[in-house]
Amino acid sequence: MNPIENIIKTGIKWSAFAQIIIQFIKIARWFILLYFISPEEFGLFALALLVVGLPQILIDEGMSSSIVQSREKLTETDLSSFHWSFVLYSLVLFILYFLIANSIALFFQEPTVAPLIMLIAGANLVESFGKTSHALLRKALNFKEIAKIETAAFFIGTVVTLLLAVQNYNAFALVFGLLTSYLFSMASYYRTAQWHPQIILRIKSFKKIYIFTRNLTVSRIVTYLMRYLDDFIIGYFFGKAALGIYDRAYQIVHLPMRLIANRVNAVLFPTYSAVEDNFEKIKIIHLKIIQYATYFYFPILVSIIILSKPLVILFLPQNWIDLSFFMPVLAVGGTVHAFINFNESIFLAKGRSDLQLKYCVLTRSIIVISYLIGATFGLKYIAIGYTIGSIIAFFPESIRSLQQIDISIYDFWLVIKDIFYLAIVALIIGFIGFYFIDEPLYQLVFGSMIVGIKCLFIYQKFYLQANVEINIK
Repeated sequence: MNPIENIIKTGIKWSAFAQIIIQFIKIARWFILLYFISPEEFGLFALALLVVGLPQILIDEGMSSSIVQSREKLTETDLSSFHWSFVLYSLVLFILYFLIANSIALFFQEPTVAPLIMLIAGANLVESFGKTSHALLRKALNFKEIAKIETAAFFIGTVVTLLLAVQNYNAFALVFGLLTSYLFSMASYYRTAQWHPQIILRIKSFKKIYIFTRNLTVSRIVTYLMRYLDDFIIGYFFGKAALGIYDRAYQIVHLPMRLIANRVNAVLFPTYSAVEDNFEKIKIIHLKIIQYATYFYFPILVSIIILSKPLVILFLPQNWIDLSFFMPVLAVGGTVHAFINFNESIFLAKGRSDLQLKYCVLTRSIIVISYLIGATFGLKYIAIGYTIGSIIAFFPESIRSLQQIDISIYDFWLVIKDIFYLAIVALIIGFIGFYFIDEPLYQLVFGSMIVGIKCLFIYQKFYLQANVEINIK
């Protein structure tokens, strides 16, 4: 096996293994928490994350990725400077939020948001101590250790969250679980990387990564605004309960999409950066990645669309009933975004953070305009606008990124078309069946049969393709 392909497959294997465990725990945790924490409390938590998140990415994402991608040799002085900049910036934010949290709570007319904001800012400060070590592990392609740390940290955080939720800590249970997870991961990254910062901070070090960091940071800000502007609109104009339901639906349907997209990107970006000159091999591998991701995305999409309504009706409290609308609608947009996320690995690995920024601004603007238009018609149309905007935005960014490795949008279509057609057929059969079946339990049984049959077809196709590849080799 080619060394590049072996690195990618090994990295994805460990990353996917960790994320499969994490996502199963997360899904189970969320469904349990829906019985102990109300939509209003989830809405408060979402508001706090909304406020704290934007300033944090001003330094986090760009600099971490720059450490991974940098072609210049980074000295101990450089790394120490980056480390202390993470810490000092997070410390300043923590102090700032401590001072203005009550004013933010007054703006939203939600007093409970103030302590939540302070605690999340404190959790980010704790996390900042491990960011440089995490970036160094990614640069070294040490995905196995990263996977172990992520899994253990999430499990420990989940235990803390569930224990506190049972004790009626409500939104604070979510925050303390997050803080616990950050504490464990920070200490683990620091220990595993075996790198210790010097007490030094030199501005000259930042010149090596300035342009890349600047473009990527602005790109992240645009993405953040796109992601959370709908949360702000819903939280401010429709209330915390509506935000809690919308945010949970968004998080639930994006979990399986992020399972592959984020993990694959975490492997592809540093790996493509390390072997940037092997152009033809990257092209072949990228098409395979898209095809294998399709085997995962479309069954999940069909499952969410068909099974959401009977599952919500049968197993969740009545105050969560609107999940049955938001989950299927947002799942379509989530699937499209999962494919869009692959573009970033290509842009960044090629050192074209300028193109990443350009197309990020374009596509995210399309999405924002779409759900702003939807907001004028009501809450549910925000979700519809998000999905329509995502579909429109997919094409310009994907076409340009795939051109970087000589792949056309037609090549992309050839890779996904068979599974796409199969998904459409499964959805049509499901909708026809639901038209004649009114009982949620019978809908669940019928829908599960459709999803199961579809998965069998996809598994057969995957198995046959794998055998063909083995025989060719």
